[in-house]
Order: sequence, then structure tokens, then C-alpha cells
Amino acid sequence: MREHPLLKRLREETASHPRASMQVPPEEGQFLQLLVKMTGARRTIEIGVFTGYSSLSVALALPEDGRIVACDISDEFTSVARWYWAEAGGRFPGCADRVGSGRHVRFRFHRRR
Repeated sequence: MREHPLLKRLREETASHPRASMQVPPEEGQFLQLLVKMTGARRTIEIGVFTGYSSLSVALALPEDGRIVACDISDEFTSVARWYWAEAGGRFPGCADRVGSGRHVRFRFHRRR
């Protein structure tokens, strides 16, 4: 399995978190990347970010003009994700994170075609 070094660092950091079981395994992150590439996705939404492993996985597979909207109700968890998104630099230009219910964001995201 190939895992981006940034994803590996995030996974290792999250492993010590009391809720580490909420993180997706690296195989699932790689599967999400495969789906993004096979479908040619350019816009994605993630509801439930935790520390950001799956959203970072998806972002790394998106094309340069890709966009991901990541929503979570916990600012504590998304603060870890934001740090890793910033570390990804130019590979995460279309990231928008929202703290709160994903219900309103899904509607607005869908209407923006």
C-alpha cells in the first residue's frame, strides 16, 4: 500500500487520540482516492471530518481545480485537520471547512453548480 507521508504522520498522530477508532484505515483512504480518480470527481463533500485523514486523502486525489467542503460539529477535531490541510499547501486550495451541522452546507454546495 502506498501512503502519502503527510497521511502517515496524521494517522500516527491520531493513533494516540482517545477516539482513534473513528479514523478510517489507510486502505479506506486509498480506496477513496481510487474512487475520486476513477469518477473524475472535481467537487466533494465530507460530513464528519474528525482529524481529517479521509478528507486529506480525497484532496490529494482531486485535480488542481478540485474542491472539497469538509463539515464537522467539533472545532477541536477539525483544528487538527486544518493543520494538516495547511501542511498539504497547494494541494488543498479548494478546501472549505465548516463547523456545525452539515445539513445547510450540503444544500448550498449542491446549488452552486
